Amino acid sequence: MKGHIEKKFKTLLKDYSDAFSLHSCELRISEKTECNASVISFSGANLITVTRGYIEFLERTFNRDYFSLIPIVGMLNGKEVSDALCDLYEDPDFEISAFMLNCSIQFTFSHEFQHILQMNYDSILINKKFNESIEKNNFCAHSHALEFDSDRMAAFEVLKFVFSEHKTQKNKNHYVLQSMIFMGLASAVITFSLFFFRVESCLQPNSKVDKVPFYTKEYSHPHPLVRAYTIVEYLFECAKSDFPEFSWNPQVLFNNIFGTMKVYFDALFPEQSIVSEFMSEFKDNLDQIIEYNQELYDFAIKEKSIIELLKTEPVNNFWTLIEKNY
Repeated sequence: MKGHIEKKFKTLLKDYSDAFSLHSCELRISEKTECNASVISFSGANLITVTRGYIEFLERTFNRDYFSLIPIVGMLNGKEVSDALCDLYEDPDFEISAFMLNCSIQFTFSHEFQHILQMNYDSILINKKFNESIEKNNFCAHSHALEFDSDRMAAFEVLKFVFSEHKTQKNKNHYVLQSMIFMGLASAVITFSLFFFRVESCLQPNSKVDKVPFYTKEYSHPHPLVRAYTIVEYLFECAKSDFPEFSWNPQVLFNNIFGTMKVYFDALFPEQSIVSEFMSEFKDNLDQIIEYNQELYDFAIKEKSIIELLKTEPVNNFWTLIEKNY
């Protein structure tokens, strides 16, 4: 496991840079201890930075011990999906924690790489740095829209990664794929939670989560709850479109994601009720979350720099909608 995340980032950076003909991309590992990632573009170069804290924290926490109760999540589903999840858990050739870790890496990398693509299409953002921490500076709708776009693209890349991993499984039935999709989406939200429900001194055993009071049009990034909703809502639409053979129910999707989160965070932080507090705040602010998510969507599909970028990535019906209407 040691060195896996750094190696995976380097491989992804090379593959994606080649695919988009961007040959001035580099990866840097900083020695900071918090979970963080950032990207900066300057003088024609693109630099993705991930902290040592991010790498060591995920290497330490994405292990089998924290997913030992994952079969319980299967009880939230019908028998076929529940059995498929148990089969994956018991498969000696499939390690759930390693799969979840790779989904997490995919999400983080794809989010940061999308910022690189955004900057290559928007000259205003040259020398601009995107940092995955909420800065209490002046609100900027354009910046919020770019985060919205990066979150959605990162989520879609996780879905693509899950599908590619499923093709390597001996058991390729649809219910195994659906179980893997649920776990992949949960990994994306877990990763997001680690970044934004700030884990202070995350290399220490008594780490605590620093929650951010709910807001909409403030600060450098949309609120974590808005972004979590964006990720789940978007992936639900993608899953329905790309895998119509399944019966997709939004409540079942939420149940699986937050059930997996609960298994993980209850094991990781047994003295804290992180997911319960997460869900309580989510319910209390749901109307505002949905409303602002729609505002971000409406802004993004009219934002010139995003439109130009999306036209190069015709990956699903969302981009088709952009091309038809703008």
